[in-house]
Amino acid sequence: MKYNFKNCTLEDEEFLFELKKQNFKIYVEEIWGGDDKDQKKRLEDDLKEHLSHKKIIMINDKKVRCICYSYNRK
Repeated sequence: MKYNFKNCTLEDEEFLFELKKQNFKIYVEEIWGGDDKDQKKRLEDDLKEHLSHKKIIMINDKKVRCICYSYNRK
C-alpha cells in the first residue's frame, strides 16, 4: 500500500462532509440536530479558518481520512 498526504482544498469539502457524517453523526444530531444544510455551513466556516491545518490521508491515491493539526510557537 502507498500512503501519502495531500493538502486539503475547498474542492475536498464534499469528502470532508461525508467523512464527518460517517464519524460524528450521532453526536452532531444530539447537539445540533440533523440539518445537513446547517452542518455544511459550519464546515464551510471551519474550512475558511483552518484549511491550512488540514491534510487528507491518501492510500493508493484514494482519500480515506483527514487530519487536522496546529501548533503554537512560544
